Amino acid sequence: MRVIVKPEEDPKDVFLTCISHVANKSLKDKLSSVVDNVNKAAEEFNRNGMDKSFYRLNEHDNIAKKVTENEMVLVYTNRMAKKGAPGRSVYDKLKASAPQGICPLCGQRTVSTLDHYLPKARFPLLVVVPFNLVPACYDCNKLKRSTVPTTTEEQTLHPYYDDVTSVQWLFAEVVKGPPVSISFFVKDVDDWSDAMNARIKQHFNIYGLGSLYTSQAGAELANIRCQLKNILVKSNSEDVRDQLLDAFKTRNNNHRNSWGTAMYKAMADNEWFCNGGFKAK
Repeated sequence: MRVIVKPEEDPKDVFLTCISHVANKSLKDKLSSVVDNVNKAAEEFNRNGMDKSFYRLNEHDNIAKKVTENEMVLVYTNRMAKKGAPGRSVYDKLKASAPQGICPLCGQRTVSTLDHYLPKARFPLLVVVPFNLVPACYDCNKLKRSTVPTTTEEQTLHPYYDDVTSVQWLFAEVVKGPPVSISFFVKDVDDWSDAMNARIKQHFNIYGLGSLYTSQAGAELANIRCQLKNILVKSNSEDVRDQLLDAFKTRNNNHRNSWGTAMYKAMADNEWFCNGGFKAK
């Protein structure tokens, strides 16, 4: 999971911008009447984000008895996400906030949409609140669906509020073939709470990162197999290991918990692999 700087846009201003072009006076009056509700919900979301306690937020069953859930959802769909909509500039800015355009949830695929951390159907007051909108790839957005955490351990990581980049928690191991493959897993960090370690595992499982990374690792292994063969023929297994360690160090400096970092460390540490096990296919 990758970190993104929390948006600075004011939730109240964003909501007002989104509804600024509503032509139907009755609808605009209704939406305008819940501006303070939106602002209050945003403040509550932010407080709980800072406390890592999103699961404590209550669903929005009744929006001041004035605005329906569907009317709020359409504020996002038609007045923010839609091209040419008054809130589209905010939508595009949030999408572009992911470094290198990479989805922060999987750290692999390209950002193509915004994901509602808490689903819009169950938290309609948060439909255009920037803190609740995370740039994401299509697959990650669909994988989480409309799940809502009920405990701290069920919470997936939030790129605006959770920084888990300082310590390695993603690891890999070589699975002997044929074909040789790489398996990924999460390991507890001793200095972190049980809750945070559980959240990392939840994130890893919800987004199917194990299978995604194994697939990417398989493609990477196919790309480097010939290079490793040549090194082994001309030299020895120690030089193969040194080559893999160099690749690990480069990736570790860039992103400690990338699948590439974990993969290259696992390959370098595996004697069977360095002695030619990589040739099994």
